[in-house]
Amino acid sequence: MATVLIKDDLFKSISKIAKKKNTTESKIVNEAIESFLNNDNDEILSFEELAGIATTDESFNAVELRRKIRTGELE
Repeated sequence: MATVLIKDDLFKSISKIAKKKNTTESKIVNEAIESFLNNDNDEILSFEELAGIATTDESFNAVELRRKIRTGELE
């Protein structure tokens, strides 16, 4: 058992969730922490793993598109 300080606005959100689920704030916090710790949140995908993850119907020039975004030409 431990004491943890939680910001008031976060605690209000936790309380609302607990009330909706008819459970305690402690259980909501514990479930959230367990969920976070059990997920591989620090996994960073390499370029090779990301390559091909998205597809388009038409080809495009990524360098030109990036330039247009930077200069504000693209809306």
